[in-house]
Amino acid sequence: MNPPTAGWLVLLALITNICGQPNPFRLADTSLRATEGSCVEMKCSINDRVDTANAYWFWIMNPTWNGGVLSGTVIYSTNDEERPVSQDFADRVNYTGSSTSTWNSYDPPKSCSISICNLKKSDSGDYAFRFVDELRPYTFMTHTLTLTVTANPCLIAFDKLPVVVENAPVTLKCSTLSSCSSNLQIGGLEQLDPSLISGPQQKDSRNRKTTTVSFRANWQDDGKEFSCQTQDNTDKHLIRKISTTVEYPPKDTSAKKSNENVVEGQTVTLTCSAKGNPAPTFTWFKNKNAKLGQGAEWTIRSITESENGEYHCEATNKYKTEKSNPVSIDVKCEYLFFFSLINFMWWV
Repeated sequence: MNPPTAGWLVLLALITNICGQPNPFRLADTSLRATEGSCVEMKCSINDRVDTANAYWFWIMNPTWNGGVLSGTVIYSTNDEERPVSQDFADRVNYTGSSTSTWNSYDPPKSCSISICNLKKSDSGDYAFRFVDELRPYTFMTHTLTLTVTANPCLIAFDKLPVVVENAPVTLKCSTLSSCSSNLQIGGLEQLDPSLISGPQQKDSRNRKTTTVSFRANWQDDGKEFSCQTQDNTDKHLIRKISTTVEYPPKDTSAKKSNENVVEGQTVTLTCSAKGNPAPTFTWFKNKNAKLGQGAEWTIRSITESENGEYHCEATNKYKTEKSNPVSIDVKCEYLFFFSLINFMWWV
């Protein structure tokens, strides 16, 4: 950033607005250094009460002024129409500050901090926070913070996994630059059946070195998380993680009723459950083939003897339909049930 631009930004950071309100926003640092692929937090404090009812705010990279108009790369924004976020930062920047509802309080601590992850060398530059009140002349901007992202000789790439079906092969592939002196290790393999694992296998080329592990997926592997890092890594932000998505037909389909002893006039709810990916839909049947309707629950209100019978549900997704266990309903007359209960208590 050239000296005139820096001077203008420092002036804007220190100036009070036309109503004389001092700038309540402060950055904790003027410079930060971070490693490529890691994360960095830009700490921003709020030292006074701030009314956010008609305001928006944003973080901007390499801010410059041209004819009174602020330009630069917006990396975080609460108003995408006025200040849209660059797609290069959209999935890498997270707000880590305090809830906006606390900004209206006089009590510290309050924060407007953000974090940037999966840093790139191109992220090196100057950053600032800007607050704009659209109805009142309250516009504030902090001084700039200079971020320097240094090269990482062990930057890791952990290939995302495609969606697979049950019993299909899965390959975990992690790689880094060949210049990296540390070996790669894949974590999470203890979750798998050892008899289904092949690897790890090492492969070196001119530019990359790669570690792969293969296994055959079963339905219980759906959602399992795996990690990759260098063996001497101490930075949690440099660990890469992926998860598996395994599709499989419905399993463990089960039906149950809410009342064990069903009395006339009660409300009885039948509940169906099953595992499956995609998530199964449920259909209820009475006396084996009389279709009742769909849904995980089937409720019978003010039940009568006409609802006596055997009920079951079926769980269905694109792979299969699985039938549940039968559930029997035998409705007792309220008077007879009460009499039987009294008789039982008498003999006990």
